[in-house]
Order: sequence, then C-alpha cells, then structure tokens
Amino acid sequence: MITGPEILCMDEPFSALDVLTGETLRNEIGRLYADPSTGLHGMAIVTHNIAEAVFLTRRIVVLAAHPGRVQGIVHNDLPYPRNPESEPFRRMVEQIHSILTKAMMPDQVTEAAATAEQESHRRLLTPLPPIGITELIGLIRFLHDEREDSFELTKRIGREFGAMLSVIHAAEMLDLVRTPGDFVELTAKGRELRQDNVQAQKIILKQQILTLPLFQQIIEWIDIGEDGQSGTLSINTLQERLATLFPNEKPKPLMRTILQWGRYAEILTQDNRLGIVRRYEKSYFGKPSITSVR
Repeated sequence: MITGPEILCMDEPFSALDVLTGETLRNEIGRLYADPSTGLHGMAIVTHNIAEAVFLTRRIVVLAAHPGRVQGIVHNDLPYPRNPESEPFRRMVEQIHSILTKAMMPDQVTEAAATAEQESHRRLLTPLPPIGITELIGLIRFLHDEREDSFELTKRIGREFGAMLSVIHAAEMLDLVRTPGDFVELTAKGRELRQDNVQAQKIILKQQILTLPLFQQIIEWIDIGEDGQSGTLSINTLQERLATLFPNEKPKPLMRTILQWGRYAEILTQDNRLGIVRRYEKSYFGKPSITSVR
C-alpha cells in the first residue's frame, strides 16, 4: 500500500496466516478499500475462502476446472463494513457455496443415474487431484454414517471449502463417497476403509486405485517398457507422457500424486538412483537396486 496502487492484486494473501492475524488484515484491507482517500480504485483477489470473498469483494467470479471456465458471477452489494454474522452475509456465502458445489460435485438425480455417471467418469483418463492418501483416509474416518452437508463438513473439519472439495473429489473418484447434490455420504467401500488394519486399508485402496483408467494406462506403459526393457519406465518419460495427456495440468505435481498413491497401495515402486518406475513386487525390497521406496 505504501506505493499508492490504484489496483491491489492479491493471490491467497491470508492463507498462510493464523486465524487472528488473517482476520485483522482482512478488516484492514476492507477498511482501506472502502476509504476513498486511499486512492485505491480496484482490488482483485484469488481465494478458496468463500467468507473472505464475500467480506472483501463487490463481484465474485466462481471458477470450475477441467476445462477451466467461469461457473458463475455474483454481484455483492452488501454495504461496508460487512458483518459475517448478519443474515444477508450468510445468504451470500450459501449462494457462492451452492455454485461452487455444483461446479465440483454436479447434482445426481437418481441412484441409477449417479452410478452410470460415476462409471462413465471412471472410464475416462482424468488427472488425480493433488491430495495425499492420508488426507483421503482422514476424510473417510471423519465422516458420519449418515450423509452430511459438504459446507457443514468443511466447517467441522476446519479446512477451506475449495481444498475440502478436492479431497471429496479424490474420494469420489475411488468410489469411497458419493455426492448427491450438496451432500457427501460414504459408500460400502468407504465404510470398509474405516477399519484400523493398515494392511486391509492398503488392499482396499489398491483395488479402487486400479479401477482408475490413468493407473491402468501407467501400468500398460510399464509393462511395454522402453528402450527394449519391458517392466520399467523412466521417470522422465512418465512426466513427458503425463504432460501430453493433460496439457492443462502441471505434470510434476500430478506425477508426485500418482507415485505417492501407487507406493502406498503397493502398486508402484520408484528407484531414484536409476530414475525408473516399475510395478510393485515384494521381492524388490531389500535389494540394493531399490534406493527409495516410500
């Protein structure tokens, strides 16, 4: 602000702060924006926090992914200073929540239609959300047996809504949850995963991960191999092929997620010394050639 900008551009400016500091700075930015003497004529902010967007901005553009697009535009005419506890503020948050939920978890009209849509989705080569296995298992353990509102679930867990939807989306890809409308509910596989036996969890996750077309494709690449060596695939080649398959994705984070899921579920092993990926085999463990299996 010391340079006297006419437009203030911010990308997740408060996400790395503690709750109290974030709230203090949001209030300060809101005060400066509403004060005509500052010379600040406009502000653009990227955020996953719905309440933050409603608190600060006059026009909210909700984005959806795959492909990237504008899902909806909401004009926010609430007067400054805005009270997050007021009924108009809450209604605005619910409106944005509804648009964002439909963007990431479309309505499923009937059980039969939901199953058909899910199976169709699972047959497509789709990238994995950048979600760790521990986050998936944590979500499953946190869910109640009855269906839950996704927004209330997000508040109960204490995560940002956009980040929470990514975890839910990853769980839905593995048929661990269903998302009828704005709700989240466990599937039979999801309930099985809640047991304490880690090895049993790995078996369930392996079964579900192997249903994903992306993993089936990677295993096919490994079996065919390259340079006359079937059964292995170089990490560089894997990254290049992922970049070709998903030109709108960042290949390195996607590859990290694939390898993390594959290692945990005992589907893939990674040899950093040789720079290769291969199928998991128990006999590999203990051999000097495998230097990094996590």
